[in-house]
Amino acid sequence: PSLVWFLIYFGICIGSLFHPVVAVFQIFDIAFRSDSIQQIWASISRNRNQFLWTLFLLVVTNVVYSSIGFFFLNEYFLDENETKLCESAFECFLNMLNLGLRNGGGIGDAIEPEYYNGNNFGIYLGRIIFDLSFFIIMIILLLNLIFGMIIDAFGDIRDQKSSDEEDQKNICFICGNPRSEFERYTNYEVHIGEEHNIWNYIYYLVYVKDKYKYNKNDLTDIENHV
Repeated sequence: PSLVWFLIYFGICIGSLFHPVVAVFQIFDIAFRSDSIQQIWASISRNRNQFLWTLFLLVVTNVVYSSIGFFFLNEYFLDENETKLCESAFECFLNMLNLGLRNGGGIGDAIEPEYYNGNNFGIYLGRIIFDLSFFIIMIILLLNLIFGMIIDAFGDIRDQKSSDEEDQKNICFICGNPRSEFERYTNYEVHIGEEHNIWNYIYYLVYVKDKYKYNKNDLTDIENHV
């Protein structure tokens, strides 16, 4: 992934010579080098299959509604300037996806309403079913399902961070015994500060590697094993 990004970044740098807008994308290098952002992306990408299938279901459902709007409710797809929004099936699909998802009440807020006058009960009932079902299925269920997946991903990051902090504070890194076990017999802080001090182990590894690199014949059996 790093090599792919560097190749893309190299292309962005070349493109920046031709147009200043391309230079804006160089800022993404900061995000790529950030460990926190990489952890967020890794957490989200773990659920990418569920996310993509839910997104696919949303698009398919939108195809169904745009087809119904194109064949049966075409005369209602007008904006405030009386411009037609559904002259072709593809245009209807795009406007349904764009206007329907961006409006809080669904597609019913973006097209001409149908008012009940006593003689149009069937058409009025059909519009109610169309508008309400779009709002419930697309806005309440599918969109919130996608948002819920993203929120759960951030929740997993928070839980993992809390678990890591708890592990660092209350479990000895060297022997793996928890603080509660030590507090029954001795002081945990003394144990991790003197008996199993992490830095002493790091110093020892650096010492052994340095000795192996420059004077390996003087290694003791234990140092050679390490």
